[in-house]
Amino acid sequence: TKDTGAYKCKAHNSAGVGQDIGTVFIENSRVPTYSSGEAIYEVFVVFHDKGYTAYEPSHCHIEHQVENTFQMFKILPEYGETLKTLCPENGSCSWGSAVNVKNKYIYVAQPKQNRVVVIEIQDRSNPIEIIPTDKIPVEMHYIEHLDQVWILCWNEENALDAGTKTVVVIRQASEDMQHHIVHTQPIANRFDLVQEIFLPPNNDMGHKFQHGYAVHTQQQALYKLHLEGMKYTKMIDLHAYSCVPKSVAFISLGGQIIVHCEAPAGEPKHSQHLVLDYVTDAVLSQKD
Repeated sequence: TKDTGAYKCKAHNSAGVGQDIGTVFIENSRVPTYSSGEAIYEVFVVFHDKGYTAYEPSHCHIEHQVENTFQMFKILPEYGETLKTLCPENGSCSWGSAVNVKNKYIYVAQPKQNRVVVIEIQDRSNPIEIIPTDKIPVEMHYIEHLDQVWILCWNEENALDAGTKTVVVIRQASEDMQHHIVHTQPIANRFDLVQEIFLPPNNDMGHKFQHGYAVHTQQQALYKLHLEGMKYTKMIDLHAYSCVPKSVAFISLGGQIIVHCEAPAGEPKHSQHLVLDYVTDAVLSQKD
């Protein structure tokens, strides 16, 4: 396998001289093969402006490359989608965040195309589905025990991280079917009040958190989200602590959350941590 690598080929004739570079991969029969059966299939995917490249992670061999002009999707949207290729033919690919769905699919956001692309990773690592979303899908989370992909959409391209945002959910994300987005329950009959969402990541203890949290611009409160029902269940008032939540950590051992707070606008800059009981939402401790 030492001959694996990039080779330059140079040729010349009466018309002139030309050269190009190609990659040669020498297979080693002692390297284990990957399958979708009992063996674990692993792939490392790099997204770039020309499409994406899938690598075998142990030896970094290129397994598959998908160009921006790819259009052999298995499932296309039923309505309202004009771009049928992976990326615009005359422009670069734009990518947001991506999530791994049960080692079967990668869901990756394309903010400038207002959609999510689903890539299967157990066979050829090809794109298979386009899912339209709200405008500018940027941040994605996968809740494995509920099989849900949650997406935060900015909606205003020129507002960067300061515009009105919405949250949409894709259910049954690991199923082989056509998917659609569902909006979470609005707050005060408005969908555009969300500033940020904090959702529980997978944890080694296998604890299945049933709630996440949302915050709104400069509000001193956490809105508790029931993940399965996709609705708000409670507002946790943090005015007594002058706390504008900036991030949340989920602690599965002990059932607590840690909230990183900053002071509201107009007050002296101040940073602190609050520890809350996950079930009762009571503040257990406060620390600068």
